[in-house]
Formats: sequence, structure tokens, C-alpha cells
Amino acid sequence: MHASYNIFLAVGILLVAVLRAMRWRSAKARGLSPAQFARENGTSPQKLRATGEQMRWLGRILFIVPFVLGLGLAIHPKSPGSVLAAEFIACVIIFGGLGLLFLWVARKNEALARDIEMLP
Repeated sequence: MHASYNIFLAVGILLVAVLRAMRWRSAKARGLSPAQFARENGTSPQKLRATGEQMRWLGRILFIVPFVLGLGLAIHPKSPGSVLAAEFIACVIIFGGLGLLFLWVARKNEALARDIEMLP
């Protein structure tokens, strides 16, 4: 049997997420705020802002991708109009949703960076 490395990557990511959630739960029980928890884990406001800026650019790009793909589909139609519309809607839902998610995470990173800076 040949195992896919993607499965190991997914399991690793899930394991890290579960462990971090457990640490956050115990920190929350101790009365730490999200900013205090982030500072305790060694996160700096500069790092959060840099990550947020990268996510903001990626979110904008992902939000624009469906419209560029839709334009390409409209210029070179090889399928009926209803299929083109369905493909465009699917692209908007997938890429636009991911773009909005990245923009939301970037905004949360910026707010967390401000909160960390306001800590004593």
C-alpha cells in the first residue's frame, strides 16, 4: 500500500490545531486574554502585522480571481451559457469565499497586534 504524504500533512496540521486549542482552553481558564496568550507564545505585533499584510494581499487576489476567470470563460466560450454561468458562480463561491476568509483573518491579526501593544 502506498500512503499519500498529503494525509500525513493534514493529520499534522489537525494535531497542531487541536494541541493549540487545548492550550488556549487552559489559558482561558487561567483568565488570560487572547493578546496575553499570543504574547505568552512569543507572538510579536510586527510578526502579526506582516502576516496580516500577506493575508490581505492574498485575500484581494483570491477575491479578484473569479472575475478574471469569468472574463476568460466569456471571451473563449466552448460551452453553453448555462455551463459558463455555473462555472463562474462556482469560482466566485470558492475563490471569493477564500478571499473573504483571508481578509477577515488579516483584520483579526491587526486587532490582535493592537491589543498586544496595549498590554502593560
